Amino acid sequence: MPVSKEVVREQLRKIGPYHKWFTGKERRALPKIIDEGEVIEFLTSGYDGKKNTVLVVATNRRFMVLDSGIVYGSDDRIFPYGKINSIRGERGIFFGKLRISTAGVSGDDVVISWVRKTDIARMISTVSKNIALAKGE
Repeated sequence: MPVSKEVVREQLRKIGPYHKWFTGKERRALPKIIDEGEVIEFLTSGYDGKKNTVLVVATNRRFMVLDSGIVYGSDDRIFPYGKINSIRGERGIFFGKLRISTAGVSGDDVVISWVRKTDIARMISTVSKNIALAKGE
């Protein structure tokens, strides 16, 4: 069940500063995507390699790559932590990449580039902690 805008706004305030480059539509869609009792632990923006900016969200329940279309539609990829094998980061001077390996049929990694370098370590830490909790480690 979706949550109110106020709930999401309060969760984002608690996170503090994060990179939100061209992800306004995705952030406005969060109240419809976040479930009751779900807590946003960290988020940042990046580029999916298909000419689209995306919002990368780690909650206490799942990892999401949200992409709202310019005019209509969306291409959201949502992964329960139990289906994620690993998350890795590559760092450049200012930006880097997140590489998420999932236990999916295709076996392809999800790669998000143009992630702010300072956000990579925090996202890896958040997702790794939740993967371990989901897998009972």
